[in-house]
Amino acid sequence: MSYGLGLAACCIIASSCGSHEGYAGLTKTRAMNAAEAEIAKNDYGGNRPYFHGSIWSDAVRRTRSPAGNRAWLIKFYDAQLLRTRCAYAWHLKVTHTLEVSCKSTQLGAGVPSDGTPPP
Repeated sequence: MSYGLGLAACCIIASSCGSHEGYAGLTKTRAMNAAEAEIAKNDYGGNRPYFHGSIWSDAVRRTRSPAGNRAWLIKFYDAQLLRTRCAYAWHLKVTHTLEVSCKSTQLGAGVPSDGTPPP
């Protein structure tokens, strides 16, 4: 009997720890995919493989959208177009994205750094 309760407790803890599903209704990966689709649609006519080949670095943070909703803020540096692109992503019944000027966000207009300079 206690084995079953222990297993149930482990399952509950495992499902709640380390998951950002509850933040803005999306995991970090789903938020990045939604932002990527929006930016690829606007910059590359939806050609995501070309978008992937052009991205040098990215940054992600949990924040609030301009309307005050909980949202992920995703920033990509596009080495092909030599510019940064930012979008908010959140889920309320359906997934929403909003592309915005990076300079108006908490991540700023600069290139997200992974420690190596852009080409």
